[in-house]
Amino acid sequence: MLGKFNFFNNNRVYFYVIIAYMILFTLFLNIYKAVSPYEDRFKHLLLNEAISFVDNTSTKILTTIVKNDVNFVTSNMNNEFTRLNNEKKLSLVDHTGINSLFVLYLSGENYFFLFDTDTKDKSALNDVFIPEKEEAFAQVVRDKKKKLFIQKDVELLSFTLLKPIVQNNKTVALLVIDYTENRLMGVLDTAVKILS
Repeated sequence: MLGKFNFFNNNRVYFYVIIAYMILFTLFLNIYKAVSPYEDRFKHLLLNEAISFVDNTSTKILTTIVKNDVNFVTSNMNNEFTRLNNEKKLSLVDHTGINSLFVLYLSGENYFFLFDTDTKDKSALNDVFIPEKEEAFAQVVRDKKKKLFIQKDVELLSFTLLKPIVQNNKTVALLVIDYTENRLMGVLDTAVKILS
């Protein structure tokens, strides 16, 4: 019996070191699991800050475009001059950090191109658009609030901004702005400079 206590007294330091390592391991594991939600919140905060200029500019342009039309979608579908003029106004927002900028109109549960500012891979009027994140599009239509989400599934895109175009308290179309990976990297570089 005396030998057991003698062993404990001689090896007490090792016992406490092992317990301390186990506590530290558990602590680091819990911190690692908890970082992911905070990382996503931080990314969204940075992205919102980074797109604020484009967001404000696009809001002003959309306000002028929609304010003049009683029925935004129908007038743009039926009048090519109006559609091209609105497309030209919207293309003023386009810059190097934006991969594509277009307006979709809704017909039932489906989305169709109303106009597209892309010069290389331009979609025509009434081309069908199938969203990768359909629930995000449906939420913007339902809530009538803009939504920003990170594109993890689509190559060359980093995040997308969806803005509803509302007339008569109903979402009639969506402005979609797809940002490139370069824009995200620029935002992250700026964040690192600010935080260091």
